[in-house]
Amino acid sequence: MEKLAYFLIFTVSIARYGKCNELENLSIKELDSIISICQKSGQFKNAIPYLIQGQTIAAQKFGKQDTLYLRYTTNLGYMNKKSGLYQQAEAYYLEAPSIGKSILPSEDPDFATLLNNLAHLYMTTGRFLKAEPIYKKALEIRKKKLGMHHFVATSYNNLGVIYIYMQRYDLAESYIKKAMKIRAQTLGKDHAAYGSDLNNLGHVFYYAGKYEQAEHLFMEGMKIRKNHLGALHPDYAASLNNLASLYHLTKRYAKAELYFLKSLKIERKISGEHHPHVLNTLNNLANFYIDMEQYNKSDSIFQKVLTLQLQLLGKNNPTVANTYYNIAKLYEKMGYLNISESHYKQAIALYKQLYGPNNTLYSGSIRGLSSFYLHTGNLRQATIYIQKALEAVTQRPFDLNISQLWVNQMKALEFESENHIHNTRKALNVLYKILSKADGNNDKLASICEVALHLIKRSKDSYISDKDKIRILKESNDWVQKYLTLLDLQKNPQKAFNIIEFNKSILLYEATKASQSYTLGNLPDSLYFLEKNWLKQIEVLETKLIKVYYDAKDSIRRQLNELHLKMDSLKRHIEIHNPIYIKNRYLSPKITLLDVQNSLDEQSALIEYAIGDSCLTAVFIDRHYVKIKRLPIKISVLKDFVVLWSMR
Repeated sequence: MEKLAYFLIFTVSIARYGKCNELENLSIKELDSIISICQKSGQFKNAIPYLIQGQTIAAQKFGKQDTLYLRYTTNLGYMNKKSGLYQQAEAYYLEAPSIGKSILPSEDPDFATLLNNLAHLYMTTGRFLKAEPIYKKALEIRKKKLGMHHFVATSYNNLGVIYIYMQRYDLAESYIKKAMKIRAQTLGKDHAAYGSDLNNLGHVFYYAGKYEQAEHLFMEGMKIRKNHLGALHPDYAASLNNLASLYHLTKRYAKAELYFLKSLKIERKISGEHHPHVLNTLNNLANFYIDMEQYNKSDSIFQKVLTLQLQLLGKNNPTVANTYYNIAKLYEKMGYLNISESHYKQAIALYKQLYGPNNTLYSGSIRGLSSFYLHTGNLRQATIYIQKALEAVTQRPFDLNISQLWVNQMKALEFESENHIHNTRKALNVLYKILSKADGNNDKLASICEVALHLIKRSKDSYISDKDKIRILKESNDWVQKYLTLLDLQKNPQKAFNIIEFNKSILLYEATKASQSYTLGNLPDSLYFLEKNWLKQIEVLETKLIKVYYDAKDSIRRQLNELHLKMDSLKRHIEIHNPIYIKNRYLSPKITLLDVQNSLDEQSALIEYAIGDSCLTAVFIDRHYVKIKRLPIKISVLKDFVVLWSMR
């Protein structure tokens, strides 16, 4: 049985066939040589006619139920996908498994490869819920037939990557670490594949906002790739590009530019000026220069990139859509508003054509155009397009008649992925800005805040780890501050109190809840501080568990198990002697104002607060009285005060 592969590599020069217009005169070997050269040079679309001819010859000679026909069908899917021709790619990728079922043994690993190809296409086009079960099926086949094999690691890695796209970073981390464990055992930690897994794990922490850990993993992955593959390799250049993007995001601009340019130099040397890898790095560099306010330099690069993309890939390609969108943002900043508007609309049309109306790139580009109209003062068009953006991301007609019924309907919505929930909140933020431009919209604005906070809670509840839940604290804080400014605080003390409680991150909320429980539950100081100390030790060990390699993990896990056993014993003791503390600390989902007031004695009071960038909202509670006050104070001033106070 011939093993399935993407391409047969030959060294025959394409120049020999450059003048031949009759494809039927070429042999299979000659066709494969040209296809290979097109693939290496990034000319994916040019390879398609040769693949179709190869598929035709294979069908005539051997029939469609044959491995050669299957190989050409699979490669046609690949080349169409790389060319941005996703509908054509899907047709080929769907045909391939149907052929594979009839000519491959049951649950053959090669059949898992065919499934992987289809799942990857669905992931690329944002159809994550379609991709996930197919990836899992491929993993199941490979695990059953191959055991501890690096192909199984590849399947774990694929699932990890899709969970990055779905913003399920806890699951992404888990699957990529499983891939790393297998790679370490089968290939070794100095293998380039292990370096790629480190790189993907770096992306988990990058998108989760854990930049220090991401940098460490990117660096380790880069070193392995350089040692194993050499400095003149596209994977090493990709590692440089990842680090450059990280330095750009974290405002280390000198290092960012240096790494972008180093990556670009290597890619040009390997592939020449016209390869998609080169164009991708140039795109990143142009975006970097936007943030540096070097607009002319950015414009020059973007125009070069767009010209080459149109020549190499054609106009119906996702990278072309991305470039149109980036140029639109640049021209908006430069004040070329008519051209900016035109480029936004070109990007929107392409995203819809390529990905369909439910993709977040499509809805995000419409949201970008709405923000453009908001920025230019065209509120009517801004409103029209934000309505379209919300309809695209929620996949339902969006009514701007905002009422309690609207709030209830928005809360009841089902979303395709966490990414769709995140993009809905972004669109609601633009809608909030539009409506805040006119008087008399406070009730509508409060309703938008209520829905946004509900969606944040849904995201928190869907995450497994506290690390993922903490990520959205800043977004939560922004919505809380908006909501509090709209409330009549004295008429709505319970709502204000609930909003302030909502504002806390998981760890801060737990710490505050522990403090409240300690105050209200009469827990002895010795037990309270013992519990606090053990929880801190658990947090430190869990952080170490993320950073260390597998060799050191067993020791940390043993320590964690011992601490968890101690904590369980302590909880049982407290539950017998201080049941109110356990109820408030671990069992009550929310502490209400009435709960607090009933638990306070005549000499006690409690103060809760929420801090924004320019104001502090405080709630004073005693047994008979609730007072809420908003105080104008800059958070920077408050930080300075805390520092000075701590130095006394």
